[in-house]
Amino acid sequence: MAKKTKTSKAARDFISHKISILRNEGRSPQQAIAIAHSMARELGFKVKKARKATKDKERRFAKAMKGR
Repeated sequence: MAKKTKTSKAARDFISHKISILRNEGRSPQQAIAIAHSMARELGFKVKKARKATKDKERRFAKAMKGR
């Protein structure tokens, strides 16, 4: 069985921050997630490929962003 790669806290923080910035710039949730993961990999973080955002996740994210 292949060893699973865990994403470090620093990588998760970086990705989360970049997703917020990209969403504020008007990117769709799926685009923002994919771009943020790609940026993290370019910087050398060990990150898996981004999973597709589901409609439920998109709604929860939009609701959370309204409170900011």
